[in-house]
Amino acid sequence: MSNLVPKGELSAFQRWEMTSFNEAAPVKKLPETLPVVASVSQEETAQIKENARLEGYALGYQEAYAAGLQEGKSDGFAESKVEMDAQIADLRQINTNMSEQIRLANLSIGEDLLNLAIELAQAMTKSAMEIDRDLIVQIVRDAIEKNPFHTATSTT
Repeated sequence: MSNLVPKGELSAFQRWEMTSFNEAAPVKKLPETLPVVASVSQEETAQIKENARLEGYALGYQEAYAAGLQEGKSDGFAESKVEMDAQIADLRQINTNMSEQIRLANLSIGEDLLNLAIELAQAMTKSAMEIDRDLIVQIVRDAIEKNPFHTATSTT
C-alpha cells in the first residue's frame, strides 16, 4: 500500500510548487472587511490609567517602606552603639572611683580601729602604754587585707 496521497485529496493544505524565476510571486488578498476593534470610552481609559497609577503607587510605597525600614534599623543601631559605648565608659569610671573610695575607706577604718584598740587597752590597764604606731598600723592593714569582705570588694 502506498503512502502517497492523491493531489485532489489535499484540500485542507495548499500544495507547494516551485515557481518559475520569471514569474511574480502571488499577492495575497486582504479581506475586504477589517475586523471591528472594540472602542474604549474615555471613562474606561481614565479608569485604566487610575488603576495603573494606584498600582505603581502601591509598589513604590512598598519599596520605599522596605528601604526606609532598613535604613532606620541601621541608623538606630549605630546611634544606640554610640550611646552604649558612652554609658560603658561612664560605668567603668564609676567602678574605678568606687574601688578607690573603698580603698580609702579601708585605710580610714583601719586607723579608727587602731585608735579604738589603743583606747580600750589604755582603759583596761588604766595606764598609758608606750606604743609603736607604725608597727600596729601595718598589722591592722594586713588584717584588713585578709578580711574576706575586703577581698570581695577590691577585686570588682
